[in-house]
Amino acid sequence: MPAIVKAARPHILELSAATVDLLRRTVTRADGEEHRLTGLETKLVQFLCRNPFADIPWKALLDPVWGQSHGSKRSVFDAMRRLRCKLEWRPDQPTHLLTVAGVGYRFVPAGRPSHFCVPEVRVPSDLPEVIPLASGFVDLNRRLISCENRQETLTQLEAGLLRALWMRPNQTLTRETLLTHVWGMDPKLNTRAVDAAVSRLRRKLGSGSFLLMSVRGEGYALLPNQTL
Repeated sequence: MPAIVKAARPHILELSAATVDLLRRTVTRADGEEHRLTGLETKLVQFLCRNPFADIPWKALLDPVWGQSHGSKRSVFDAMRRLRCKLEWRPDQPTHLLTVAGVGYRFVPAGRPSHFCVPEVRVPSDLPEVIPLASGFVDLNRRLISCENRQETLTQLEAGLLRALWMRPNQTLTRETLLTHVWGMDPKLNTRAVDAAVSRLRRKLGSGSFLLMSVRGEGYALLPNQTL
């Protein structure tokens, strides 16, 4: 079975020997065993998934996974060893979590790179819930916009779109990326679903609509409000 993160459920990672739920931090193995991922292991899996097929130096894992002032070569080695025991058929002969001699590690999801959909998921406790506006706020958890003495309700899809952009402030997300991770749709589809949703959001945001910036020919970006 090729390793793949399902587009409709981007938090589900399927490997040859196990299925990983990045939201629940669970591993269900093909042999029936179940394991829990620690928060650190979850961050490590997510980082590797965002960089498939790349040779990653062990030092490059320290900042995004352990934090800049923590971690060591030994701690990376131990974490990879624990993950292999949970994710691989044979931890001593891994097929997904490979060691690159003299460098570090490589995550191989199997199949062609174009078949692998990178998960853009965070653990629920890490998710931001409130986006500040100059004259109000957006509550992603309650799916509510409070702005200019009025309130607007967000649909689940609109809240998901805002959350995806909010998690990557000042970064352009392509329409294809948003279709995959918010709509769960084939990014090759010729659809204006993203543009239509952004238009609705701008109307609801009112004076805060400038936060949603169009990047011509690419997609959209969310600009944090600097006027607070």
